[in-house]
Amino acid sequence: MRAIVSDTEGNLVLRLKILGHHFSEQTMFTDISKNRAFLHATLKKINDEIKTGVFDYALHFPHSKNTLVINALKSKFLSPGWRGLPTFKHFLLNEYHGKQDEVGQILMICIMGSLGDQRVDEILGYNILKLKDMLKTIKGITKPNYVAAMEFVFKILDQAALVYVFPRPFKLVLKDDGGQYARPLCHRDILKIVDNVPSKYREVFLLQYYTGLSSRELVELEWKQYSVKDTTFFLPGRDVYIDPYARRLLFQLRKKSGNSRYVLGAPFGKKLKINHCWLSKECWPKACQEIGREALPIHVLKRASVFYLYEAGLSVDQICQQTQIQFRPVIHQILSQHVLN
Repeated sequence: MRAIVSDTEGNLVLRLKILGHHFSEQTMFTDISKNRAFLHATLKKINDEIKTGVFDYALHFPHSKNTLVINALKSKFLSPGWRGLPTFKHFLLNEYHGKQDEVGQILMICIMGSLGDQRVDEILGYNILKLKDMLKTIKGITKPNYVAAMEFVFKILDQAALVYVFPRPFKLVLKDDGGQYARPLCHRDILKIVDNVPSKYREVFLLQYYTGLSSRELVELEWKQYSVKDTTFFLPGRDVYIDPYARRLLFQLRKKSGNSRYVLGAPFGKKLKINHCWLSKECWPKACQEIGREALPIHVLKRASVFYLYEAGLSVDQICQQTQIQFRPVIHQILSQHVLN
């Protein structure tokens, strides 16, 4: 398709492809070389803006009827299935079947301030965590009040998910066994622990945390499986999302090793050799003890990864697939402990 053509009256027409659709704009410029050069420069600028994600159709063509079509296409991409699901506030006030005064006025103001304008299907892990942090700043809030507020939020989201059929963030399980693993490992804890393992294996533990994969799976990862555009490793029957922290780590690994095949590579294009049993049963517990904690088993790292991926915006279904913890109640319990702590 030629981007610049002449109409029957000798005026130039600019043709664009945006969001998979073709659009034509009448420029009213006569078909001379000077005007064609100007439109070629304009087209290049538009294509650059599209690639960087800052293109605004209405800014370039403010009086075009195509702006309405573009807005409709954006709505299609932002609201799956053209459903235009209600906001958290709208669903609570108009469609929620249950008491709307289960929490106090102050807690309700915080909940609405954090989630009220979010569409029910777009509330992700980090939105829940922001609400959690906001609630904990309220002066005089008790643990029962705080738990009741979080439970109230998940009741609404559970009901909305059943009505509109979208993946629920997770079912809040009010269960805390009080065991030695109840306090979750945060990002700061992981970095401290990793500082006390041999430098050769630091990236192995960090990637386990960032991705939810085991060390055995990590050494098999190849660069050809990674899509920079989608920031995802496409493995057979499984997609592994890579968040910004992991992307930076991958970049450093690529620079350091120069291995064109394996992500955790050794010289001459070979994969990194690891004693996986020693790594999980000796190296990790010893590093935990070095920072003053008990000798934690390696599965605690997997539990921390579950919450990390949830906070990054992955749904419970995606976390189950990525970490291969297929029993959803286990994911629910891990996330509940993290949210309530």
